[in-house]
Amino acid sequence: MAPSIALVVCADGSVRTELASLVRVIGLEPVMASSLLASLDVLPLRSFDLVLIELSDPESADLDGIERLISACDGIPAVVMVSEARASIASSVVAFGAAECLVRPLGSEQIRRALDRALAASEDAEPSIRSGESVAASLLGTSKPIENVRDILRRVSPGSSTVLIR
Repeated sequence: MAPSIALVVCADGSVRTELASLVRVIGLEPVMASSLLASLDVLPLRSFDLVLIELSDPESADLDGIERLISACDGIPAVVMVSEARASIASSVVAFGAAECLVRPLGSEQIRRALDRALAASEDAEPSIRSGESVAASLLGTSKPIENVRDILRRVSPGSSTVLIR
């Protein structure tokens, strides 16, 4: 059986090495990428079981890049860590499909528990969900009324207002 593999994405070399050590502790082999762009190149080359993304560098301000990476994970659980100053993007990161978004400062134990939860949730997921089918589609179906609601949600989701759909 092939070892489980985690992609560790972090611009800071010392933090990346520390996160790689933490990933080893939970039994995963780390593969490291130094940027969101580099991780997009690495992701299709291996069969990853987990993606750990640390966002502290100026590049991490690129929400489009974060969304592209999380979308590219396609069923692979992604755990994202942001600085306290960047906590405002946490809801966007989760909306993009991250399993969890952690706000630093964090201890090693908190990170390890989050990684364990993401792996456990991935293992418990239905095969169709793990293979890329959205959770919403599997729970709500794909009827015309549901598709209309999804269309409304896509249009209003960039805003921050509360919306009542009748």
